[in-house]
Amino acid sequence: MGKALIMLGWFALSYTTMLLAETIEMRLTAAVSLGAAAAGVGFNIFHDSNHHGFSRSKACNDTTAIFCCLLLGPSRFLWQQKHHVFHHRFTNLHAWDDDIETRGSLRLSPDQPHQPWHRLQPFYWPVIYAAATVEWFFIKDFKQYFTGRLNPYLDLPTMTLAQHSEFWLTKFVYVVGFVALPVWVLGVWSALGALALFHVVFGLILTCVFQLAHMNDVTEFPHLSADERTVEEEWAVHQLRTTADFAPDNVLAAWYFGGLNFQVEHHLFPGVSHRHYPALARIVAEAARDHGLPYNVYPSWRAALRGHMNNIGRLAHPSGNGVSNREAV
Repeated sequence: MGKALIMLGWFALSYTTMLLAETIEMRLTAAVSLGAAAAGVGFNIFHDSNHHGFSRSKACNDTTAIFCCLLLGPSRFLWQQKHHVFHHRFTNLHAWDDDIETRGSLRLSPDQPHQPWHRLQPFYWPVIYAAATVEWFFIKDFKQYFTGRLNPYLDLPTMTLAQHSEFWLTKFVYVVGFVALPVWVLGVWSALGALALFHVVFGLILTCVFQLAHMNDVTEFPHLSADERTVEEEWAVHQLRTTADFAPDNVLAAWYFGGLNFQVEHHLFPGVSHRHYPALARIVAEAARDHGLPYNVYPSWRAALRGHMNNIGRLAHPSGNGVSNREAV
């Protein structure tokens, strides 16, 4: 709870400073700080509460998750569908894991069709990631809401009246707080400049944590079983093959990332608070070794980023399969 208050205080201070700053330099600095704070809220509060790992109380988790959606902008219903229902069950499976779908702008899986522009993705991927939160909050959520489809392959369940109401309340509050109010206080161009910088920082930090754990040069991209109902291997084994940890000894990274650098442990125990991931990592690593299973770990965030860039580089070519002979350290 103490860290949650620190993150929320950081967010509130940065937001207030961005609106009230007397100089452009201070306003833009506050926008950068707000982007980093928003990512911290997402990692440590939004993510844990949606997984019911923030509190032992379901009501507290649900209330906290709704509050975070009001602050950050995403639809809770749509995020839970894409993250809980599909990403955690079908990690790295094309047409099932929406985290590897970029609407064709990037090729992140060898099973995705190659397009001519993908040859340039080693150069333009940061632009796509920088625009991630704008595309997510203002385009993707609405497209999924109105089409009733998570992506071209997956239908969404019918939403209840309460879920419809929460969707529109979230979007209304976010547009008021992160579009209308900044424009009213700062003017159109000053507000757009500050908010654009905020989203660039927010989007880059989010993607350069979540994407590195699955789309890199040590994880695999399995397929469904012959009946197309289950993954090829047992669920826990599938998670080990498709997920990687990074920077396990970096205490500051684990604190800020909400333990999401221990992504293997999170996928195996998604309802456990991230505070327990370092201890779980030792147990999981030993169990993997005992059973002859992979346990992918990059020693640092930079090493994981290089692994991600290697994967993007290979998949830029039509023959690229996204698989490397490199062994994780």
